[in-house]
Amino acid sequence: MRKVCIVSTCAFTAAFAAFCDTAVWLESGTGGWSSPDRWVDGKVPVPSAASPWTVTIPDCANAVVTDADKEYFEALGKLNINSNAVLTVTNDAALALSCPLTGGIEMRIVKLGTGTLTLKYTQTKYQFNTERAGSRWEVYDGALATDSCGLAGPIEFRCPVGVWAPGVFRLDTACQVQLRGLYGDGTVEIPSSLGEPLVFAQNQAGSPNDFSGMFKTDNTSYKFIFNGAYQKISDPDVAGSLKAPEIGGGARLA
Repeated sequence: MRKVCIVSTCAFTAAFAAFCDTAVWLESGTGGWSSPDRWVDGKVPVPSAASPWTVTIPDCANAVVTDADKEYFEALGKLNINSNAVLTVTNDAALALSCPLTGGIEMRIVKLGTGTLTLKYTQTKYQFNTERAGSRWEVYDGALATDSCGLAGPIEFRCPVGVWAPGVFRLDTACQVQLRGLYGDGTVEIPSSLGEPLVFAQNQAGSPNDFSGMFKTDNTSYKFIFNGAYQKISDPDVAGSLKAPEIGGGARLA
């Protein structure tokens, strides 16, 4: 049985940069993203294409995004998730993240709800800069999807990605995707048209890297590359019907 545990590991602090275009999540606040009671000094990140806001989730805070917050979340100019903070995305409708993202130590992004969260890859390969120690993405329900990128890739997930059934990690992109570890028992979907390999890039021994779920694809020429990565994959399709992986240092198949 899967277990979802969303907790903070230290006391909340309200230190923040005082810029007029920055909204800071208030841990003790109430309401959704449109409520002034939810934000420090009542600064709501009002959606604006001309002047997009930066939203900061402070150290150790737990923030939530629901379908009711779609207009605000999709209009962000930048999202900062500080150390030990958790952003839980609970969406049943389609939702997109189109802005740069930075993360602190031990930060987490948790995907719940039956909808898809699509990462709109619009800037540089470092757009989702979450490589701090202990940071990770975790998908428990619905899907986390990569989007076709307009620039030369790769799309880099610079921290491990966990996928737990019935959650799905969908590589819906023409770009190469690089991971620093994959774990869980969910599903990774690979489109038949995708030609770029899935690369397991360098990570640390002992980081979450044991994936016992399923790779769902009819792309029999698809290839996995292990570039000095510590990764365990138990899915027989990887060693069977899919093209044999190119195995680098530290990688192994169960």
